[in-house]
Amino acid sequence: MARPRIHLTAPSNWINDPNGFIYYNGEYHLFYQHFPFECKWGTMHWGHATSKDLVNWNHHKIALYPTKEYDQNGCFSGTAIVKDEELHLYYTAIKYDRFKDGNIHSPYDNESFEASQAKIVSRDGYTFNNYDDKKIIIPAIMDESLGHRTHTRDPKVWKHKECYSMILGSKFKKKDNGKFTGEVLFYTSKDGEQWSYKNRFYDDSIGDMWECPDLFNVDGNYILVVSPENTINDGINYGNNAVYSMVNFDEDTCEMSLINNQKFLDEGLDLYAPQTTIDEFGNRILIGWMRMPIVCENENWIGMMSIPRVINVKNNE
Repeated sequence: MARPRIHLTAPSNWINDPNGFIYYNGEYHLFYQHFPFECKWGTMHWGHATSKDLVNWNHHKIALYPTKEYDQNGCFSGTAIVKDEELHLYYTAIKYDRFKDGNIHSPYDNESFEASQAKIVSRDGYTFNNYDDKKIIIPAIMDESLGHRTHTRDPKVWKHKECYSMILGSKFKKKDNGKFTGEVLFYTSKDGEQWSYKNRFYDDSIGDMWECPDLFNVDGNYILVVSPENTINDGINYGNNAVYSMVNFDEDTCEMSLINNQKFLDEGLDLYAPQTTIDEFGNRILIGWMRMPIVCENENWIGMMSIPRVINVKNNE
């Protein structure tokens, strides 16, 4: 398999979730989870590519990389907004409690790290000062009844009226249930800097950890997209899958309820962690990560982005 021409890949090595997908200053900026050293998952950086047409992409130097104590083990997924003509990136900062023996790029286990929410600002969309312009905006959650210290991540931020809203993926355990319940948490801010918890929504029937949440409006219809873990256990397909549902959502209170059941976003089941933005024509556009189980022979890259898709609502779905 040769490198695809219309699916974005990293210049080399590992790529996963799309991040910070946005139309800014006449270009589409697409960042992505990236391990620049090998064709496998490791300490996450943010790769960066831009395009005029969502087909032809130009690669740029790595935008985000670990520099702080709180993000020393990875800059996980997040989003971008334009504020005061500057590009503001929100991401999940990762700090391991322990490493696997002999490998600083991997945590000791799936519960042995701390996740906080952080941000960085770029004045031009291309220059990122990873040493001086980062800050924590939401510390790691320690209240187990609200969320998870390790598994709360992937902030999506948007402006509502004169304020800002954020949705985060997380999980928690109910008092009467030993299993985790997937959820989204909502935070609000007057300035995009100081954030306060606002509300939550959860559902026992949809996986047990909701990664990469996205909430948006198309023609007056709110759509929730999440990527729950542990949705399938058939020994054939990926266990974590991207799903969507029509929802009722109140922007002021952040109260949410499902209108219909969650459905797979893509029946191929290899598309994961999608993210949306508004294109130059006002359409809602979605791009997701297309997972690959192995590196192709004689190639030095793995994983790619899907072809951009325009989201429309027909027959209330």
